[in-house]
Amino acid sequence: MIAGFAARNAVFALRLAEAGFYGPRGALDGEYGFFSAFGDGFDPDTFADLGADFAILGTGFKPHGGCRHTHQAIDAVQAIQAAGPLDTNDIERIQLQTYAYATRPIFRVDPNPPSREVAGLSIRISTAVALKQGSAWRQDFAAWDDPEVRRLRNLIDVEVDDEIEARYPDLNGCRLRITLADGTAREAYIPNMKGEPEFRMTDGEMRRKFSVLSGDLVPQDQADRLYAICNNLESLEFVGELLQLCCTAEPIAV
Repeated sequence: MIAGFAARNAVFALRLAEAGFYGPRGALDGEYGFFSAFGDGFDPDTFADLGADFAILGTGFKPHGGCRHTHQAIDAVQAIQAAGPLDTNDIERIQLQTYAYATRPIFRVDPNPPSREVAGLSIRISTAVALKQGSAWRQDFAAWDDPEVRRLRNLIDVEVDDEIEARYPDLNGCRLRITLADGTAREAYIPNMKGEPEFRMTDGEMRRKFSVLSGDLVPQDQADRLYAICNNLESLEFVGELLQLCCTAEPIAV
């Protein structure tokens, strides 16, 4: 809802401005304006790049379930799995190095959280789930406390990587090293999480995410039509078409 309201307000403000509607002078930079009410006052440089720099171009997309600060580890797991088969039964040690914020407070690295909801915030749980399931969608986290996932999550050592930490948030990836029973190791280095402007999701990955998230709500053909419309929203002439596609056959369980 937060993102939805923000987008709605932005469109509403734009329409008002196009229609010639003006707000009070000083609403932003005045003595009682926004910057004084919610900060230390107005800085003239705030709008120096107005019309030239657009924050939406720096927006990241989440390709996995759970906390965003666990995604670098999931990316690294999938990179290792893509390089060749990996039997989790052969894993004896897992070393994960990332930036400090992803390791604190304690729930971010807790190997034994009290519930599924908290489990999705732990980088240890997310790494173990991805190793066992191959992905980390909401459905995958249902296995967060399975015996093999429990074994894996307690094998993981989490440390701060000096290079990544020194360049955070420009770098927000990780180094992952998995040691197997025969002494060999599988490694991956991810400078930035998938979904960041430096490591964008492909159209196919975005479509896959939409399909997975909508799979319990609407049939696949309906989801495909929804995705196609949303992907070309600026050309939609009648919003009712979109709203009709958002209707589900059955009430949504809450």
